Parts: sequence; C-alpha cells; structure tokens
Amino acid sequence: MKFCRPLLAVLLFSACSSPAPLTLTAPTTKETALVRLTEQLTILGPVLKQTLERSPIRFFVDKPKASKLDPLEEATQALRKSPDALNELAEITPFDPMAMSSQADREFQLAQLKSLLQAHPDLDFGWVWLASSQKDYVQAAASLSKAIALNDQVGFYFRRRALMYVLLHKYPEAVRDSQKAVELYHDRTKVYHELANTYLIMQDDQHYAETSDLYLAELQKSLSIIEKTSNLNGFQQESIRRLREEIGYGYLAKAMHFIERRNKPAIGCIDLAKATMYGVEEAPDLQQKYCR
Repeated sequence: MKFCRPLLAVLLFSACSSPAPLTLTAPTTKETALVRLTEQLTILGPVLKQTLERSPIRFFVDKPKASKLDPLEEATQALRKSPDALNELAEITPFDPMAMSSQADREFQLAQLKSLLQAHPDLDFGWVWLASSQKDYVQAAASLSKAIALNDQVGFYFRRRALMYVLLHKYPEAVRDSQKAVELYHDRTKVYHELANTYLIMQDDQHYAETSDLYLAELQKSLSIIEKTSNLNGFQQESIRRLREEIGYGYLAKAMHFIERRNKPAIGCIDLAKATMYGVEEAPDLQQKYCR
C-alpha cells in the first residue's frame, strides 16, 4: 500500500482506543468519511482482531504514540500526505483471501460481523466486509449498496460494486459505478483499467480505446515522476522496469484488439509501434506481420 503505515496505525489505534460513537454522521467530504471509517473500527475491532496475527494487516494496529490532534484534523493531514488514504483504508478486510485463518476462525468472524451489523446497521465498513465474504454476487452487490447509501464518499465501495455488476452481466451499472469511483480516487490507474475492461466486454470500442488511453496516461505519469528522481535506488529502478513493461503490454493488448478482433490495422499499428518503443519483445515481429 502507498499509504504511510505509521500514520494509518495512528488513525486505527485512536479509533480503537476511544469510546464507541453513539451516532455516525453521514459524511459529505473525504475527510469526514475517513473519520467515520476509523470510528467504526471501535465497534468492528473484535472482528478484525481475529485476523491480526495471521494477516499482513497486523502492522496497522501496532500501538503508536497517542495523537493530540482532533480526528478531523488528523484525517485532513492523512489525506494531505496520501490522497487515497480513505480508499486504502477501505480495502482492509478480515476476509482477505491472503489471510491464513482457519475455516472455523472465518466462520466465527462472519457470525460476529453479522451480529454486529444487526446491532449497528449503520456500519458501512461492516457491510463492505460482509460483501467480501459473500459468494453470491447478488447478495454482495446488495451489501455494497447498503454501504454506499450510508457513505458515498469512498471510491473503493463503488469499485467493488462495479465488479459485482460485471460478474452479474449488468454492464451499464458497472460503468456507472466505475465512473463514480474515478471521481473519488486520486490515483485512477486501477479504476481506468477496470473500466476499460468493462467496455471491452461490452464491445464498446470507442470508450474502450479512450479509457485504455487514460489508464496508460496514468501509468506514464507515474513513470515520469520516478524517472525524474536523482540517484535512483534498486526499488525505484525495479518500479521503472515494471511500469515500462505494464505500459508496453497495455499498448500491445489494445493494438491486438483492433488488429485481430476488429480487423482495423490502421488503428492497432499505432499502438503496436508504441509497444515496440516500450521494449515489448514480440511487438517488432507483429509489426512486420500486420503493419507493412
């Protein structure tokens, strides 16, 4: 995660160590939405705790120094340092497939979560956690809809519901949610990629091409920022390699869609040339084959 881990730990710990809130105010800004999410951890903490020792998220609750900031000011500073802090926090779930909890532990957590939601139905974070445990896409979409009705400031909520809609073949609804997520993310790379794939499934070539270009532009922006850094370390050099590869293959995928699926080499060959420029190994041979 890009979020500053010590700062997120402060947010989570301050939420878990404070008195349980009597009411949760409907947020109208990202800052108030971040406060709302951290407040909910006061109630949801016991569900999360079951996962802590077995999950990569355990570092989020290391005991930090007590913060003297007002919660809203704390959230404002968090978003200033990491504009997608709200979305990254929302991604935390005790039902992460990477967590190594046993089936019995997971069933206990789920029962605990359902009990808490019965007592506190206004926990949007809880509904998102419930959706992540539901294998029925209709049920998961309904849980996410409840979360969004309570808190419509979190882009991740819309991204997750968009995925459910894709799985349910409700593509216009998926597009609508992805477009809303675009508004609520600072780094839109993943959202544009997901939206482009939805347009691809819909066979909407114009919007697929436009959104793919937006996705690639986001990657190029990230690449440009790193390349301007002086005295690159090993991690940054690896990031440059990975980003160039991702951009190159992004152009290749777009090119081959128009060349092989749509029989429009005039369009595809432009992107194939860009894939070659980014060092995609197979791109030159494909240029010779399709772009003479």
